[in-house]
Amino acid sequence: MADFVAVDSHDRLIVADSGNHRLKVFDAATGKLVANFASRGNTDGCLLWPKGVAVDSADRIIVADSGNDRICQFAEDGKFISNLASAVAKPYHVYRGGDSLMGVTHFALSGASQVDVFSVSST
Repeated sequence: MADFVAVDSHDRLIVADSGNHRLKVFDAATGKLVANFASRGNTDGCLLWPKGVAVDSADRIIVADSGNDRICQFAEDGKFISNLASAVAKPYHVYRGGDSLMGVTHFALSGASQVDVFSVSST
């Protein structure tokens, strides 16, 4: 089940495949699957119920790792870079504001939706 999609500078579609706990990359022109990365888990580079996806100007992929309550960052080739934020309750959308701000929609302790904005490094 694909929940969220982003487009990178190469016109590739980055899809969060929540049901299979991974990301899929498709060529937008042909629809062909060109990459498939991450797997189910809670260690670095693994995902659990990924939701929102965003891409920055360097084509780094930012993922709302909902089941692990964190925001992960991957290189365009699928290599894990870092966890940008942790202890974010069930994130389901990520938004980039240039290369220095990131917005995250997630569930607050009250159960209501909440938006937080984080400063992130562009490196």
